[in-house]
Amino acid sequence: MADYTVRRAEKNDGSDFIINDVGMGHYSLVAFDKARILSEPTPITVERDIEARVTVYDPVDIPGVIVDEGGSAIPGKWSVRLVRADPSIGQTIRVDADSGNFVVPDVGPASYDVYVDGLPLGTYIKEVQFPVNDGPFGRFGRIRIEPEKPTRILDANTQRWRTEPSIRVVLAHSDLIVVGWVSTEALFLKGVPGAQLVLEPDPEPQSPYKFREDRFIFGSTDAGGFFRWVGVPAGVYYMFAFAEIPPGLYFDSQFNERVLSKGVRVTVKESQIIEDRIFELTGCDRYADPTYPQPFADSLCLAPIPREETMGVFR
Repeated sequence: MADYTVRRAEKNDGSDFIINDVGMGHYSLVAFDKARILSEPTPITVERDIEARVTVYDPVDIPGVIVDEGGSAIPGKWSVRLVRADPSIGQTIRVDADSGNFVVPDVGPASYDVYVDGLPLGTYIKEVQFPVNDGPFGRFGRIRIEPEKPTRILDANTQRWRTEPSIRVVLAHSDLIVVGWVSTEALFLKGVPGAQLVLEPDPEPQSPYKFREDRFIFGSTDAGGFFRWVGVPAGVYYMFAFAEIPPGLYFDSQFNERVLSKGVRVTVKESQIIEDRIFELTGCDRYADPTYPQPFADSLCLAPIPREETMGVFR
């Protein structure tokens, strides 16, 4: 049986609903009102006509502020984005920040990843502070909203519920630089111009940033096969080089699992100052070498790098 998400039903006079013509299988029931998701997914198994219950909760407004490492609100035209962490229920809530302050409206119970869009080069989210952050990696950007947590206050003027605590998004700046070179595996090394590069946060389970899309860094090589990234946050990454790759494929977890062994492990340390030197990336130029074996049916040209290496990083 397959898994499906049921997101639309016919409601009668009361709180009852009917979903007709449901095939056998495993489903998740979700209650929503327009763009507001009002429930957690309720798993059900359909083998015959059944009666199911979905618990609905009032959505809540969440105030927040964007601050620097000293705790001062940061002015600017920011866009704050909450992305529902449950992949089976896609939901993104966007709001603008005014002088660092924002309010995210109509948030239902779930886990959400917090992002700030429009950040300048080298600026990144260092921490997201919220009293009931989700799991061991909560402070790195994921928050959790439950029916009774965090505490709520009914606004006397708007008659809307809001959380008593606020989200504090702490921004930091990095001046670290990562440089490198992509070459072919020919006897006489040749730089690969225009290779597409992905610097991916460590996907291992213990990595706090493995789910953070804003920790992916993208670029391409110049005419000589060289690349240079400025403002890379400290952390552990994997470097990949492609002749071409469809946009967004690098966010696919199954694809990442398949190519992980072909990446270069990159360690970027704030306290480490390394002299300006370039490590070689053994790349693949399928146009220059048409006999090179293609690893996948979609003919993506991957950099076959079996070794672990720390890239040259300097201030």
